[in-house]
This record gives sequence, C-alpha cells and structure tokens, in this order.
Amino acid sequence: MRVPAPLPALIGALALTLPLAVVACGSDEAESPLDAALGYLPSNAPMVAAVTTDPDDAGFQALDKLVDRFPGGAQVAENVLGTVLPAGLDFEDEIAPLLGNELVVGAPDAQELGEGGFVAAIQAPDVEAAEGLAEAPGVSEVGEAEGATLYGVEGGVLAIDEDVVLFADTQKRLEAALAQRAEEDGSLDQQIFDEALADLPEDAPVRVYADAPAILAAVPEVQQARSVAWIAALQTLGIALSPEGDRLGLELDLATDPAGLTDADLPLAATAGEDPPRVIARPGELGIGIREPGQTLLFAKLVADALAPGGAELVESQLGIGVEELARQLGDEAFVSLGLERGSFLRADLKDSQAFQVALARIARVLPLLTAAVGLEGLALDPVDSPLGDFYELRTPGAPPTTIGVVGQILVVTDNPAQAAVTPVAPRMVPGVEGAVVVAGHGKLLLEQALSPLTGLLGAPLVDAFLQPIGDVQGSLETDTTGIRGSFQLDLE
Repeated sequence: MRVPAPLPALIGALALTLPLAVVACGSDEAESPLDAALGYLPSNAPMVAAVTTDPDDAGFQALDKLVDRFPGGAQVAENVLGTVLPAGLDFEDEIAPLLGNELVVGAPDAQELGEGGFVAAIQAPDVEAAEGLAEAPGVSEVGEAEGATLYGVEGGVLAIDEDVVLFADTQKRLEAALAQRAEEDGSLDQQIFDEALADLPEDAPVRVYADAPAILAAVPEVQQARSVAWIAALQTLGIALSPEGDRLGLELDLATDPAGLTDADLPLAATAGEDPPRVIARPGELGIGIREPGQTLLFAKLVADALAPGGAELVESQLGIGVEELARQLGDEAFVSLGLERGSFLRADLKDSQAFQVALARIARVLPLLTAAVGLEGLALDPVDSPLGDFYELRTPGAPPTTIGVVGQILVVTDNPAQAAVTPVAPRMVPGVEGAVVVAGHGKLLLEQALSPLTGLLGAPLVDAFLQPIGDVQGSLETDTTGIRGSFQLDLE
C-alpha cells in the first residue's frame, strides 16, 4: 500500500534520485512544455516543483554525477519514483520514452498538500509516446474526463491528454486537474512560475514554487498572525537546486510586497550595507550567526500579540518588564551551535548583563503565579546551583529542561548544562557571505531534520546511507522589505 508523504519531502527526494533512474531518451521541440504541464494546477496551487528529465541537459548531467556519490541511491530512486510516478511499470520501456521535458509535481490546494496529495504531469516528446503507455502491462482503462482517457495503475490513476501524461494518487484529483486545464482561466502558467524564480538560476535542474498566502490561508491556527504587516505582505517562495562539482547549491527567494513595509517590520535585521554576523562552531557542530537578535525578538512579540491579543501585555505587566526592554539588552550578535554530542546552545552578547540578570530573577519569582493564573501547568523557571553565578532551569511539559543564565556579558541558553561553563571557540567570519543570518559547519545536522519526514517512506537504513557523504554547509540569508533571499552550498565528502 502506498505510504503518503509530505509533498516537500517527496520533491526533495525526487530531485536527488530521478537522475539515477533516467535513461537516454530524445525530445522534439515543443512550445512551452512547462506551460502544458503547469496548466493542470490552479494559479494558487500552494507548492509546485519542476524537475528536468532531459539527460542531455547540463544541469541534469551534473546532478546525475552528484547523486552517484550517495550510497543506496538506486534503491532510494525506486522507492521515491514509485510514490510520484505510476508503480508497477517498467521504467526503461514505459516511463523513459515519456521523458525529456520538465516533470511537474504539485498539490492543487493546501489541504491536499498537508495530506500528501499530488498531481504529476509531463508533456511527452509526441502523442505516440504518450499513447504507448496505454499498452503497458498493468494499465487498464477506467473511463474518460474532459476528452482524456483515464487508466488505472498500481498506486493511482493516470490520464493521457493528447501528448501530456498525468498521474495522481486518486481519480478525484486527476479529474479535477483535467477540469482545471479545460477551464484555462485560473490555471497556473509559466509566467507565474517564472516570476517567483526570476532572481534564481533559470537553468537549475530542480525548481520549486510556493504560494505563501495559499498555504497560510489553510492553517486555522495562524489566521490571526496574518494581521502582522510582514506576514500579510508574503507573496511567493522560489527555490532552485543546482549541482556544482562536489557541491549542491540551493538558492531561495521569499518575496514580500514592500508597499507599507519598513525595516522595523522585518523578522530579521535589514542587511543593506551591514556586515554579516560571525558564527561559533566547533568540529562536528553546525553554527548559526544572527545579527541584531533583538529585531527577531520584537517580531516574535508582534506575532504573539496577533495570536493572543492582550496576552503579551498581560505577561509584561505581571513580570514588570517589557519585551522591548529585553530586546534592547541584546547585543549586535547571537550565536547558535548545534552538536550531536554536546547538544545545542545559544550565546548572545548583552549590553547590560546586570539588568538582564535582575530581569531573569524577577521572571523566576513571578512565573509560577502567572502560569497558575492563566491555567498553564508544568511551566517553571527554577534556580539551580552553578559556580558560574545565577542560573535557572526552564521546564516545559513534554520537553527536556533548558538551562539559562548569564556568564560575564553573555546570555547562555543550552540543553546541556555542562556546556554553560565551556568557553566557546572564538567567533569567526565566514568568507563570501552576506546577510543577517549566516550558517556554517556540519551539514549532516541540517539534513537530518530535512529528511526526517522521509524516514517512513524510504526506511531509516536508506536515510542513514544517504547522509554518509554529507560534509559541510555554508550559506546566509539577506533581508529587506522586498523579501528574504538565501544562498547555501552543501559539500559532499
């Protein structure tokens, strides 16, 4: 039985495994094959990926060489392709003749995105190649819709619409896609797709488009947060994945409407003309540097105010200290380090460490009364013995305790109390990066989180094998009122 998986995870796995299974196949010139495939999805589709399947494409060839470095790649390819393409068909005889143009995989709406529902479409080199699929073993006609013939296959339903082949996990989704194409109005097209990725490499073999408002509209828990200026201004997200020798490059562009936005509205400090933050990362750790962390703290307060109107003011009045004051106490940089053995910690420079210590002490005294008043149980900030000074243990239900304290002029937050006393390595600049957030260090820690949704689909042994050649990662995020742009490079050992 097919195991559903979140579409973003499937897109990432498909991008890294399709080249292992593709065999050489020709492609005749066709007018906008990407347009032909995109048109089966609505213009507000929450997430869509376009993956090149042309083995003569330079980007595809580079990706093919790169994925050869991953152990177990062939098995990963078989498992993933069996999820986004018809299972039970012979790849070389029945699937490969369809390839050459970009394969589009997308979710028609945000609810289906959350359920793992998808539609895949590709314009075949010609009508004969598309219709040849109907003669494949295991393919049986089950009906018609919008002039296209529907066929039942293992794992779903496919349709042949002239020279376009579609596949979906359910017949209902497939028929809706055909109806969308027949209407034409309101369909996704290449212009919409390309505009979201206009500032990203157009020759990237893997490109992903996301409609941020469409995704947010489907999440009831965040509806009130859309009153926050920056969240309300969100438009589209574009991602491009490109191989470069022994590196895998990822670039992203999260676009916002700048009308009415100011630098103070941003979740990260504006980066124009400013030096990027440094990072702290010992061997085997992933380091993240954040410039002006007070800006991010203030943005979090805006979101909290929107989600629970009046709640932040109530907490501030009870604690006797405002979030704005805490934000002002934070220095120019904050450092986050994640490690497999030493746990994680955050270190932030303080402008007035004594004032911050006084604030922590007051929070520790008042928090039990406040949580009892609002009905929160199990949340506490308790003093702990430490030779370093006044330290506290933050306990939250269902989570391991976190140690918080001040060492000299530095705020320390860690899930490993032993690390609070460790003098960190000196912060270092990362060459060639710009932005408000800089990432450098052990890339495996980053990918472990990204691949965790795929463990059930691929199996833990395959995921572990996939992570073996992962080396260091380096990248950054730049921010202004037009959006957030990111560039990352992942090395393979």
